Amino acid sequence: MEPSLKYPFNVRSFFTNRETKDIGGGIVLWRGYFQSVRPAIGKMLINVDISTGAMYKEGPLLNVCLDFFGTRDPSFLAPGKRMRESDRVRLQRFVMGMRVTTRQQQGRAPRVVKRLSSAGANALSFTTREGRTSTVAQYFRQTHNLELKCPDAVCAEVGNGALIPLEMLYVLPGQIMKKPIPPEKTKDVLEFATKKPHERLQSIANGLGVGFISTVLLCFTDSI
Repeated sequence: MEPSLKYPFNVRSFFTNRETKDIGGGIVLWRGYFQSVRPAIGKMLINVDISTGAMYKEGPLLNVCLDFFGTRDPSFLAPGKRMRESDRVRLQRFVMGMRVTTRQQQGRAPRVVKRLSSAGANALSFTTREGRTSTVAQYFRQTHNLELKCPDAVCAEVGNGALIPLEMLYVLPGQIMKKPIPPEKTKDVLEFATKKPHERLQSIANGLGVGFISTVLLCFTDSI
């Protein structure tokens, strides 16, 4: 229960940021730890092994989206410039379900990205509560006194339906990416997951230092 409360986890493994690898594309690999109880003759054994988890990269959502395309040029996120509709759809699939927070969201629960807009903040208009028509960029300028650095970039629609510029959102750490790993990243995952026996044992020993188990019998063979 303790690691499940403190660390990102899936069905049988939990993950920490003690061993990580940034593989690009907005993805960071985290080392995880797997544990299971096995019956043996006259006793019970606890089997501990390592696993690998793919996480969304922490940081400003704008930067994560640029990393997805492998660039630092914000025009890649501007519809009608470098961003084609097929690119927007691919990026939308990647960011859907991400938990994000905003600068104005101090102490509040994170929001979940639902989709990306088909227009940039400069061109995306809506009707305010006062009945006025405003673009997203104008709204942030007039209401929050914030001049967007990338006003042509798409916006993200979050859980409550609000459309927020990418540069205003921050991707929270420790989010397991449940989507398939892109084929071009498979080699990076295998390199991170594959370890020599003595390195694997050291990683397991590091996992014991996390504090999720106090006394453990390690079943380790060269066949691991």
